[in-house]
Amino acid sequence: MPTPQLPGFGDVGAFIRWTKSIDYRLNLLFEKLNNVLANTGLSVPGPGVTQVDQTFNVLGTQNVSGNLNVTGNETVSGNLTVSGALVLPNGSVSSAWLVNPTSPQAVYDSVQNFSLSTTLTNIRTTSITIPSGFTKAAVQLTVRAYATNPNTTGGNNGSGGDYLYAQANINGFNGYALPTGVSGSNGSGTNVSTFAVVLTGLTPGGTISLQCAVQTGFLSWAANASNTVDLAASIGWYR
Repeated sequence: MPTPQLPGFGDVGAFIRWTKSIDYRLNLLFEKLNNVLANTGLSVPGPGVTQVDQTFNVLGTQNVSGNLNVTGNETVSGNLTVSGALVLPNGSVSSAWLVNPTSPQAVYDSVQNFSLSTTLTNIRTTSITIPSGFTKAAVQLTVRAYATNPNTTGGNNGSGGDYLYAQANINGFNGYALPTGVSGSNGSGTNVSTFAVVLTGLTPGGTISLQCAVQTGFLSWAANASNTVDLAASIGWYR
């Protein structure tokens, strides 16, 4: 189609035909531009706005000085830097993308046949290795001590009566040690202690310790095969 020439002054019919020809060519151009955008998965919903309607792959580094709104899929093989807000569809952020930001762990340990004294003493220490990539931990520990009191004299009643204490300790932080009354002459008792703490600044590959400390109130107790301490802990590791 030849390029339309501007009509001479006073030729109204020619001017109308010229404007229609320009309008036709503009519509044709817009149609071709829309087809090009459709093939790329992009659209322009408004002035100065380019929208990704399908998949957007960035092979290098992407820098966004404003807000980044992603409604479809976007793959960035390099670094993604957004100085504004990053808005993503619900459910689009997977654990794989976040490289498993948390990791749960359950711990159980026990020991038997120990003696007790009037000094608070760690009967069992369990060391837990800090997983690679994690520097924080939320730890909850419950310890339970069961012991038999063989004493027949002295104590709090002249017949060997005494108190049994247990204390949950997490990496140097201590819970409470509260008393449980135990009668003499092979009376037995159970004491439970619980404690929780959040640890920060951890070194991956290092360890944290879980401990149960026990003691008596008045007299030492000889070892007994039935004396048992157990520890149960839940740990949430964070990066």
